Parts: sequence; C-alpha cells; structure tokens
Amino acid sequence: MIDRQDLRELWQYVLLIAPAPVGALIGLRYAVEQSARARAAAWLCSCAVGITVGPWLGELLGLSASGVSVATIVAAAVGMEVMAGLNTAARAFAADPLGFLGKALSIFRRSGP
Repeated sequence: MIDRQDLRELWQYVLLIAPAPVGALIGLRYAVEQSARARAAAWLCSCAVGITVGPWLGELLGLSASGVSVATIVAAAVGMEVMAGLNTAARAFAADPLGFLGKALSIFRRSGP
C-alpha cells in the first residue's frame, strides 16, 4: 500500500523532472528557423540536458529543492540554445563542408602584427 512518505518521495522526483520541459519550451519560443522535426528533437535533447545538468548543479552548489527546479529550467532553456546552435552549424556544414571547416579553423589563426 502507498503511504504518504511514498507520495512525498514520488513528488520530489516529479519536481526534479517536470521543470525541464518548461525550460525547453521557453527556449523553443526563440527557435524560429527550424523545422517541426528539428524542434521536436531539440526539445527532447534540451529536456535531457535539463534533467541531467539541473540536479548536478543543485548538488554542486548545495541548492534547495526549489533551487534545483530553477537550475533545471535554466539548464533546459540554455540547452535549447545549444541545440539551435548545433542545428545551425550542421546546416552550414551540409551546405559547404570545406568553407565551414575553413571558418571553424580560422579561430586558431594568429592575428598579429
């Protein structure tokens, strides 16, 4: 039989996981140049980032349960931005692989006198 303690523990797990989709939706709001398929994949990936990074930050910084929820939301929103950047980089690479590599490697060139 399920007692109150079991329900409290279940609620704590829900609070760890539930904020990630919300943060991903916040980040998804600004992903305008993506197809529906790319948006869905980025949303799922950023949820996974939020679920893993949020509690990790909570442990690292010693946050309370509400602090971990906020960290999860922020991590998922930032994860959405990272996924959008990776999507843009993949498109640029698909369009011109050698030009993309030349631009990517140009950050290692010295610009001096």
